[in-house]
Amino acid sequence: MWTRNLNFAIALTVLTAAAAHAGLVAADSDTDELIAVDAATGAGTAIGPTGFQSVVGLTYDTSTNTLYGIDTSSDQLLTIDPATGAGAVVGPTGEGAIGALAYDSNSDTLYGSELIASALVTVNRTTGVVTQVGLFNIPFVEGLAYDPSTDTLYGTSVSTNELLTINRSTGAATVVGATGFSTVSGLTFDPNANVLYGVDNATDQLITIDPATGLGSAVGPLGFGLVSALAWIPTCTVDQTLTYSGGTLTLDYNLGTSTPGTWKVFLSANGATFPVINFNLPVAVDPAVPVSIPVPNFPSLGVVGSLTTLTVPGVGIACSDWDTIATGQPDPGGAADLQSIIQQQRQR
Repeated sequence: MWTRNLNFAIALTVLTAAAAHAGLVAADSDTDELIAVDAATGAGTAIGPTGFQSVVGLTYDTSTNTLYGIDTSSDQLLTIDPATGAGAVVGPTGEGAIGALAYDSNSDTLYGSELIASALVTVNRTTGVVTQVGLFNIPFVEGLAYDPSTDTLYGTSVSTNELLTINRSTGAATVVGATGFSTVSGLTFDPNANVLYGVDNATDQLITIDPATGLGSAVGPLGFGLVSALAWIPTCTVDQTLTYSGGTLTLDYNLGTSTPGTWKVFLSANGATFPVINFNLPVAVDPAVPVSIPVPNFPSLGVVGSLTTLTVPGVGIACSDWDTIATGQPDPGGAADLQSIIQQQRQR
């Protein structure tokens, strides 16, 4: 049974309300371990040794499902296994003091903070080499975090103890307000909960920070000696691309998850949402494995959109993605053809 007139805005409302809370991880330079952090209490639990002496600047790349960090003792970009804590070298940064990282999912860019020059840099995820964007104009920015909902890069300065917004074209920092904490050198944003988190390593506490005022609030002690890096890891990710050629609609995915659930695909044509494909997709535990699904003999229906979701028992929709492709002008005979495609897919 399918419905033509279910507006996509309704689907988005349901999606936002059902989004699952994700996990916080941090790096402790006292024990050289990756730790899991309870977002409600701040309490840290060891995951495992990183194998490096001083890991800072954690951030999670949602496009490749990769946790990155910087080892300041060797000035190298690392990838870190969130399940074991084990680090692996990507390559040298070419700079002596990268103190923070943040992944911008909007532009697919890994940013860093270079402490000696006090500059915003971009980081090559293949080689580790950094390139300067511009000066912060405020020293010792040791926390970076990106908010995808507002397309904002935040920073914290341990010199002025303030929350900053950072211009990604010039590096220029603008003061939001005082955090009320003296050494916030870890920063991350949870878009599901819409919360900006930080670590004050002077008092060994997890804090939340108001993005509008900069003011921090203590959550609780981490229980580790020198935590200076923090990252938010989603429970799952969906990165999909639609293409249309010669009457074949192709859905290409990179799926990453550690959560069992049911992947579903819904297609929308010219504002009407209805299920065309509704079945379990192959799901890979991190790292993501590409999945390609061709739908042959697909009618020309104008602009076609795809909403893909992962539904987790007891949680609801844990993650999703939406993409569109122009297939051509609407076909008066498309409705009958589409109904046939639906029946064929359900019989598989």
